[in-house]
Amino acid sequence: MDLSSNSLTGVVENIPWGTLNYIEISNNRLTGRLPIISSPYTQFFLAANNNFTGPIDSSICNLTSLWVLDLSNNSLSGDFPHCLGSLNSGLNLLNLGSNNIHGTLPTNFSKCDNLRYLDISSNRLQGQLPRSLARCTNLQAINLRSNELKDEFPYWLHTLPFIRLLDLSSNSFHGHINNVSGFHPYPALQILDLSSNNFSGKIPTTYINKFQAMTRIIDHHGFPQYMESNVSMLWPYYSIILTFKGVQLPYEKIIETLSFFDLSNNAFEGEIPEYVGQLVAIQGLNLSHNRLTGHIPPSIGSLSSLDSLDLSSNMLTGGIPHELASLTFLEVFNVSENQLEGPIPQGNNFDTFSSDSYKGNLALCGDPLPECGGSSAPFILVMYGLWTTRVTTTFALFSLILKVHVNTKL
Repeated sequence: MDLSSNSLTGVVENIPWGTLNYIEISNNRLTGRLPIISSPYTQFFLAANNNFTGPIDSSICNLTSLWVLDLSNNSLSGDFPHCLGSLNSGLNLLNLGSNNIHGTLPTNFSKCDNLRYLDISSNRLQGQLPRSLARCTNLQAINLRSNELKDEFPYWLHTLPFIRLLDLSSNSFHGHINNVSGFHPYPALQILDLSSNNFSGKIPTTYINKFQAMTRIIDHHGFPQYMESNVSMLWPYYSIILTFKGVQLPYEKIIETLSFFDLSNNAFEGEIPEYVGQLVAIQGLNLSHNRLTGHIPPSIGSLSSLDSLDLSSNMLTGGIPHELASLTFLEVFNVSENQLEGPIPQGNNFDTFSSDSYKGNLALCGDPLPECGGSSAPFILVMYGLWTTRVTTTFALFSLILKVHVNTKL
């Protein structure tokens, strides 16, 4: 039964037919509680993009044949149904994103051998990530964006060999990301978004050095392919929201070649590792709003696929490496609010960036800022002003001391 993408309104209390394998009512304007499904044989239940409200009925736990459950973009509330952690071993996709679901995640993910896509983003979930997620050995995408989860970095997930997308952004994850001892942590990872959390310490070089999928540029010879599973011709594509090129962009389909690395809005400190230059497949690199120090690594000039580079609001020093001028795909560049100095690289896309890209760096010069090596007259005037101010202040202080001394004598 496929009634998707119409303008259906009203309430659907139940779907009584007992032999339905596929049910899709997505992209309508249906309201009320989620319908109760009578068929124990249902493998696909898709009800995304409606106006369903209320908690998810416990009858969902009776659908022991489910492969795909997509209830995203509704107004569902209540606790996360813990039975979904052990519903059946055939579940491939679980998407409850963009609702008002609260509570905690189930501690026991025991029947998740085939789970590939887990999206519970934009809800009000709290607590820690269940360590039992490590049993879901076929997971390819985990999207936990915009919840109230509070935990340390899930280092224990690096044992999952197929993880391609990990989004923990806008939560309360915290602490240092310690370098792991695993031989190849996250070997398939292409999209890592840890932005807007409370991570601290140094950027872990071991992880960066082992992100194998980010170090290889894939060429599909002009034919775009998208992240999905081959479970069925009816399988929906993976989706995500990324803050890319300075704006939030929804990706209803994630192209296979998309690679993204975002650690912004945390408390990372220390220098940017040279190893970052090995991530040649990434299109977006965002390290802004941290406490990073030291120089910008010239190795970033090796990131030939880079569209967006944001290093703003740190404490970076030194010059902007001239190697960055070779980034011919770079459309967004932001190093504002640092302590950079010297001439801005010229040529290629650097001729298109506005002065906003460099604001707050008082010692930078060159187009689009004032020219380097200009007249020294302003400098002389400033120094003269400082000298005369100091002399005036000293004379005034001396006069005050003399006046006090004379009054005391009198």
